[in-house]
Amino acid sequence: MKQVIIKTVLILLVFETILYGLYQYFRINCTPCPPNQKCPPCISDEQSIIIDLFIIIPLVAIGYLLYVNKERIKTATENIN
Repeated sequence: MKQVIIKTVLILLVFETILYGLYQYFRINCTPCPPNQKCPPCISDEQSIIIDLFIIIPLVAIGYLLYVNKERIKTATENIN
């Protein structure tokens, strides 16, 4: 189980590093906000998608690890009986 966790965490770190690089790459040049005016955040559509992936990919990895752990416990219980 430890090997599966380590491998999953390493893959997750690689994906997150790539996503961070893409987030920085798609950074758009914002025009300065006029004085005394509230401006929206300067985030491109690509950056919004990358932010969503920052959240979704770790959730999928956690779900996978929970599934693997459940199967391991199920197999261990069956071996005892």
